[in-house]
Amino acid sequence: MPIASFWHTSLPADVLLLRGLFALRVVAVVGQSLAILVASQVFRIDLPQAALWLGVLTLVFFNLALFWWVFHTPRVNGWQWLSHIGVDLLVLTWQLYWTGGATNPFVSLYLLPLALVSLALPVRAVISVGAATSALYSMLVLFNQPLLLSNELMGSESLSFSMQLHELGMLINFLLTVALLTAFGSWISHNLRVQRELLHQAQAKAMRNQSILGLAAQSAQAAHELNTPLSTLKMIAAELRARRDEMPVDMQEDLETLDQQLDFCRASVQRMVKGARAASEHNTRKVSSLFRETLARFRLLRPDIELDTELPDLNGLLVQDALAWQHLLLTLLDNAADASLAHAHKHIALQVVRKEQQLNIAVTDHGHGEPAPTQLPLHSSKAHGFGIGLALADLTLEATGRPLRIEPVSGGHVARVDMPCFGEGS
Repeated sequence: MPIASFWHTSLPADVLLLRGLFALRVVAVVGQSLAILVASQVFRIDLPQAALWLGVLTLVFFNLALFWWVFHTPRVNGWQWLSHIGVDLLVLTWQLYWTGGATNPFVSLYLLPLALVSLALPVRAVISVGAATSALYSMLVLFNQPLLLSNELMGSESLSFSMQLHELGMLINFLLTVALLTAFGSWISHNLRVQRELLHQAQAKAMRNQSILGLAAQSAQAAHELNTPLSTLKMIAAELRARRDEMPVDMQEDLETLDQQLDFCRASVQRMVKGARAASEHNTRKVSSLFRETLARFRLLRPDIELDTELPDLNGLLVQDALAWQHLLLTLLDNAADASLAHAHKHIALQVVRKEQQLNIAVTDHGHGEPAPTQLPLHSSKAHGFGIGLALADLTLEATGRPLRIEPVSGGHVARVDMPCFGEGS
């Protein structure tokens, strides 16, 4: 199991606590083993080694028995974490009982499980663990096996030596407690902060999706309502075309433009209906036809813009979510056009570079100032905009996992995004 997976920030708080206890148990095994060896071999303290090593082995076997479960459980219920903390507290009580009870300087290690529980679990759990540690500590005051120095250390200086050992133990215990609380407390607190941030992002995403659903409902209603007036306008335009010879030349040109715009509006309504029907279907399309139609639509919508294109050979490539990608491309081109016009320029550029099964798309404008944010909001900064294009573009980027990168260039900005494709035979 990779270390990164062990410390994964998206895990629930109870699972994080479980893994924290698992790691803390490993530290306890190492620390207790070193303490037994140093006390018995260096300071010649007469320890009940069989009993103490039994406590160490209990922790080892407990961790080994639950190793797979700790790394794979999705949730931990109250009884499960209570049993883990109970085992740790009982083993610690066992070790302290044989080494002086409440007079052992390491008795304050009772506070570690309580501190970890207080960071991640409800108040009821904290009270339960606090009551258990208090009861066990009180029991050690009444029942314990005192530590005995070896015969060669007994004498006139034995009391002074005992005090020195106690003070050394208190120092080691303090440093150990600070290190463990800092490490594990910071880890759990960091993960909880990350989870709160993820929750905030999920709530914002849910609100944004709800807004998109509202836009979809309104769009469906608008498509239904616009069909009749568009048909009426087309009939009027047809009658005007029948008498165009009687009109001045400039009115004939206006009539031609009006006719083209009406055709575009009707085609947009029809695409809206088709898109709604195809939303749940496998929306795959040839990349070449996607770009051809997108550029034609943009030139019809923005006849005042001069668009320079640089396209590779797109034959043989398909793209999924074609409608969403078309919305994204139109939004990028439209925003670039507005940025350029705002600074008295009519030129924008579209460059596409093919790299195996991916297209690197770049849209360059001649705007100035700070680049636009890469997180697209559900509103428009344009005077007559509704923000629908931005919302659809944001959904496309999120669905594909392809970030939008906006970079400053000489005389403007370039928006870059990568389109994943696949071959027709794939």
